[in-house]
Amino acid sequence: MEESSCVERLRELLNRGVWAEGEILPSEFELAQQLDVSRSEIVEALMALEEEKYLVHHHGIGWVVGARPVFSIRMEELSSVSEMITRSGRSAGTVFLDASVEKPDPWLREQLKLGPEELVFRLEQVRTVDGKPVVYCLDKFPASILQDFHPCESDFLFQLFEKAGRGVVRAHTRVEAIGYHERISSLLCSPPESSLLILRQLHFDGQDRPVLFSSHYFRSDQFSFQVERFRPAGPVATDLELIGEK
Repeated sequence: MEESSCVERLRELLNRGVWAEGEILPSEFELAQQLDVSRSEIVEALMALEEEKYLVHHHGIGWVVGARPVFSIRMEELSSVSEMITRSGRSAGTVFLDASVEKPDPWLREQLKLGPEELVFRLEQVRTVDGKPVVYCLDKFPASILQDFHPCESDFLFQLFEKAGRGVVRAHTRVEAIGYHERISSLLCSPPESSLLILRQLHFDGQDRPVLFSSHYFRSDQFSFQVERFRPAGPVATDLELIGEK
């Protein structure tokens, strides 16, 4: 049996629920016997499925069936977290952590193209799905855009920007993955073995003016992100400008 077939067979067994979430798989030797393949093929297949988040390897314990992401998001779509959740038929909620008006650091001032005296609104919160915390959100935008903004309106940021004549139409996005974060993982009740996916985004309005910088931390056992990629027809660009907080 070829390696690809071994991966496909194990994936099929996992999708069929032969082993439940959190269950320890049989030993690599036992799996090799069951599938009539070599142990090295099994190890390679298990590692491939770990990359796909089907499995988690615990030293001293073995291979454990991981939690499959509940939400699969297309990266081409620019939606708020609440919109992502409600479109799936689930109930979106918010836990407010902090809201304040502050002086931006030089890097953020440059990103948002702010004057020397302009301030930003800083909004920190946790998004929930059916009452379960899944996303930590830190949003910063020019205080002058929404002068009468109240934190209870945070679920409607995009709509409020639209009403203010600064509707969001695109975003520069940087995706990162980190392991356990002492504060944020705790806020999200994320297990130590589960990583976090960070989307850092600089949003622009229809006149190409920056209106919002956000850092959203998603539980990787609840969200996965997909993007369709194409080979370029012409020369490949070499200027890869990535955004990120300094």
